Amino acid sequence: EIALLSQFEHENIVQYLGTDK
Repeated sequence: EIALLSQFEHENIVQYLGTDK
């Protein structure tokens, strides 16, 4: 569960940064 949540948050951050740029 922890790993899945971390992966989900990681992808969310990547998409957020990508959108910011």
